[in-house]
Amino acid sequence: MNINTPYRTITREQFLFNEMRIVASLLSEGKSEKEFTDNAVSILKKIKDAGFNTIYVHVRPYNDAYYKSKIFPRADYYSDEMNYDPLEIIISEGHKAKLSVHSWINPLRCQTDAQLKELDNKYIIKQWYDDNSKNGTYIIKINDRWYLNPAYEEVRNYVADGVLSLIHI
Repeated sequence: MNINTPYRTITREQFLFNEMRIVASLLSEGKSEKEFTDNAVSILKKIKDAGFNTIYVHVRPYNDAYYKSKIFPRADYYSDEMNYDPLEIIISEGHKAKLSVHSWINPLRCQTDAQLKELDNKYIIKQWYDDNSKNGTYIIKINDRWYLNPAYEEVRNYVADGVLSLIHI
């Protein structure tokens, strides 16, 4: 991703933020890139007009992604038919609005049984879910949801790879 929009960093004293939940605020299955962008611009303008200078975009809520990722499956409202990258648009439009844009992830919280069963085997989380030696160790179930267990180096590396993939966007 190449974002060439001029952007000036802010100091800690200047920091005023708003949380932007990409799922609830912007995406619904089947939205065109133009519809998504127009909605994003409108919301970003309201945030800026309210006096904020920073937004946090929730990009990985459940070990899934609201951006194009090779590591994580697409999140529920970001269907395969959507051939644009929502995060790329938010970063670009946010910077045009002179907003500082940050990604917010839940690094350990994963999908439910039903969601994991539907995943493609190309995703490491699905492989761990199907592997009797890693299911219950690398990933553990608490109530109705699975969580990564950072006690294992391979899991920590997976989390770190996910963070690094965002840094390179």
